[in-house]
Amino acid sequence: MGAGDFNLKQGRASTDMKKEIFAVGNAHLDPVWLWQWGEGLQAARATFQSALDRIAEHDEFVFTCAGSGIYQWIEITDPQMFREIQRAVEEGRWVLVGGWWLQPDCNIPSGESFVRHSLYGQRYLLEKFGRCATVGYNVDSFGHSWSLPQILRKSGMDSYVFMRPGPHENPDIPGRLFRWEGLDGSSVLAFQIPYQYNLEGERLAQRWEDIVEEANDQQPMMLFYGVGNHGGGPTKASIAFLDEKKKGDEVSLRFSSPEEYFARVRKLGITPPVYPNELQHHASGCYSVHSEIKRDNRQAEAALEAAEKWAVIAAANTEYAYPAQELTRAWQGVLFNQFHDIMAGTSLESAYIQAKNLHGYALQLGDEVGEFARQAIAGQIDTTRQEGVPLILWNSTSWPRTEVVTAELQWREQEIEVVDLEGNPIPTQVMAPEAAIAPGSRVKIAFPATVPALGYRGYWAVPKVRTTGNDPSAVIVRTNGMENQYLRVEFDVATGALISLFDKTLGLEMLASPGRAVVCDDDSDTWSHGVFSFPNQVGQFDGAEVRIMEAGPVRGRIRIITKFQNSTLRQDYILAAGCRYLDCQATIDWREQHQLMKLTFPVNVTEPTATYEIAYGHITRPCDGEEEPGQRWVDLTGTHRASGTTCGLTLANDCKYSFDITDSEIRMTVLRSPAYAHHIPRRLEPGDEVEYIDQGQQRFAYRLLPHRGGISSGEFSAPRAGVELNSPLVVREDYRHSGPLAPEASFGSTSQPQVHLAVVKQAEDGQQAIVIRAWETSGQDLAEPVAISVMGYRFTAKFLAHEIKTFLLSQGLVTETDLLERPLTD
Repeated sequence: MGAGDFNLKQGRASTDMKKEIFAVGNAHLDPVWLWQWGEGLQAARATFQSALDRIAEHDEFVFTCAGSGIYQWIEITDPQMFREIQRAVEEGRWVLVGGWWLQPDCNIPSGESFVRHSLYGQRYLLEKFGRCATVGYNVDSFGHSWSLPQILRKSGMDSYVFMRPGPHENPDIPGRLFRWEGLDGSSVLAFQIPYQYNLEGERLAQRWEDIVEEANDQQPMMLFYGVGNHGGGPTKASIAFLDEKKKGDEVSLRFSSPEEYFARVRKLGITPPVYPNELQHHASGCYSVHSEIKRDNRQAEAALEAAEKWAVIAAANTEYAYPAQELTRAWQGVLFNQFHDIMAGTSLESAYIQAKNLHGYALQLGDEVGEFARQAIAGQIDTTRQEGVPLILWNSTSWPRTEVVTAELQWREQEIEVVDLEGNPIPTQVMAPEAAIAPGSRVKIAFPATVPALGYRGYWAVPKVRTTGNDPSAVIVRTNGMENQYLRVEFDVATGALISLFDKTLGLEMLASPGRAVVCDDDSDTWSHGVFSFPNQVGQFDGAEVRIMEAGPVRGRIRIITKFQNSTLRQDYILAAGCRYLDCQATIDWREQHQLMKLTFPVNVTEPTATYEIAYGHITRPCDGEEEPGQRWVDLTGTHRASGTTCGLTLANDCKYSFDITDSEIRMTVLRSPAYAHHIPRRLEPGDEVEYIDQGQQRFAYRLLPHRGGISSGEFSAPRAGVELNSPLVVREDYRHSGPLAPEASFGSTSQPQVHLAVVKQAEDGQQAIVIRAWETSGQDLAEPVAISVMGYRFTAKFLAHEIKTFLLSQGLVTETDLLERPLTD
């Protein structure tokens, strides 16, 4: 090797080569944090004007900023400034990075939300600037899901810049520059920002030598400078400081961008180490703090995905017009609320009032579009097959479902039952309606139903013909428990603990000891900086009040009310006929501070494997008690202590994201109660005037599902369990009318249960085209191609483990695309 060459084997520069420093002038803009979004907008305007001024003053200065949503703000409020930015981008003085709508929390959003960040973010950049970003950019997010490399690559980005977790939080990350390999095998070049993304003034001077020293081990190096968070960007003083450093002999410094840095790395032929894992942990309290924002996020994601499916089906079968602009606007609102300081629960209380309004728009729009679309379809269905009041059941998932559903309807007859398409009577249970009104006008019923994949099926409510004797019950309800053909559950009537979950099919007791609601001390700040677990249990909910709420032929419901100090927990346990799972609808009235609440489920297995759902995938982690992010389900599988059988317990939920598993016990964090936006090193003192998070009442639901084998074994699927709890069957009363559609139909399915049809939507570029997205959920390569059927299109596709595939259906042709809906190229 000659002088100045790069030593590829050692991954470092030879001694006579100048160290290369790429100085990245940037402004990390928090649209919301210790301020509301209106102040964030003003900070963005001021910051962008400052950046344009620096470009005009300094011939070499280059500015970098991420967040398509922020650029849209400027386009709306200051078109002249926006045109100047467009010119600066064209000249290469302003570099677009990120490619996402904003810099979100990178653990809480669903896989489809991350796709929408790319879809709307990159397409906006392409439309307004004529180019997409090639560098993913989440410099302040609090950890990064292992599924992101695939999403980045399929969105046109081959590299990634982040800062957290730092080396002190995850020493396994193999250096500043490495190749980040995702759970599906996709990979991107990744760079971990040294020290801070907003070095300025004294901090820049103090860290200069440290960054130069680090460049001994890895070449080249990026230095990020510019006032951030509340904006400001690079200052004249910092630019002058760097101009002086350019004159030295030790380093070769250039004003540059992440895009140019990664191009230089590739040109040098550097082969960085590979890191095949998630990027965790930082601020683990953010997985659970502020329950309302997390619940609204989960509900909005599910509502919009379902609304798109029904809107596509309605547009193809009726005169209903697909509301593309409205759905895009709603999605962009959901994405805005996924900004890391909003979704993480670390912003001001007043900021969450605005966030709730934004989620309210998305939830209302999703509900409205879904309802309009389903009822437009319902108007075309022949509902005259049977006598009585038609009930149409809707299933938005890509597999058929058999479940017990509830419906409330106008009913003045003395007795009621449900019949199916053939007129066969269905076991029907009558319950009290939601409204506290006199009997005789409305009724609530429960009945088992089967609905085809991504489709509907008709049932009819009819006057019941009296028979001798009572209906045989498929659920036995006792004061201390319930039992159906698959499960037997028991409770401690004194403490309210769940003491037995016995799987009758397997002949196995699934609980090693009682499951409880416990409380742990938590004196950490809002983020839980430096805290990786919450082991200090200080009490539990106790003193149970037990009531039998329902005991009928279709389902049983037992209510257990317990207390801890000033807080009350109400759990309604529901066991339905034919169901292999136990449901719980919970309401907590929480009045404690600097504490957190967990639900515990000690699983009766040894050698456990803990699996957590993440965005478009799942991951196994150690059973070491560390707080971990998860989504709709977690699972613990191992060897049953008594029988030696491989079995496990899946815990699904409808709005929680934080768990820990110690040995063989699953613990779900329900809530935390730190002060709003409390950041160490400040310590709270008695008498401080602060507001505390998660005070008052909230509702959530969870499901316990025992199983044989792993997370996808036989008929069992943990991924399906999570989807089903979060996407319940919809029941709507209709009226008798004829129509061209049959009383039962399916509009989409896959031939393999491991492949889920997650998205059916209108293509961004045309009303006549449909886009679908499917993903492999078991984590295994599929040996045979999967047959996919959607809206009359039938085709096959090969899926590898955890693979996400997108297809464009148009004019009888099927084209595989990337996540931006662009055809794949070889």
